[in-house]
Amino acid sequence: MTTYSGGHCGVADYVTGLQTRGDLESCLRVHLEHDGDQQPLLVALGVDVIGLKQINDTSGFLAGDKHLAAAAAKLVDATTLSHLQSRLGGDELAAIFLGPHALENATAAKEKLLACPKAPNIRCGIAPAAAGDTAALLIERLYTAIRKA
Repeated sequence: MTTYSGGHCGVADYVTGLQTRGDLESCLRVHLEHDGDQQPLLVALGVDVIGLKQINDTSGFLAGDKHLAAAAAKLVDATTLSHLQSRLGGDELAAIFLGPHALENATAAKEKLLACPKAPNIRCGIAPAAAGDTAALLIERLYTAIRKA
């Protein structure tokens, strides 16, 4: 696993062990600020953990935390070529891919995640960065991609 080391305080999300949303946003800001009109070679992969609220409501938060941690382990396994893996929100996770093969690597990771028969069930979306993107815009597009999956 390659994690983002620039600008984070080394504190991982306590449930998933992944980097925090703050780390994700810092990473995006660094990599989306680029010279000229060249598009950044950055692709975000988002994962929604299906059924987390129901597990929390019926079995309690410890069971929900185990479910979320299992999804994070799936993400880590599928995104070994990513630059950063983080918890995006309550039941959403993300990975950032950089470089000329970012889209190819993110797509392969998405396919691996969706093909994995192990629980928990997830849905995935991909959002390539566009010229002029901010961290907030890219994250919003990622949420949309996840919802449309």
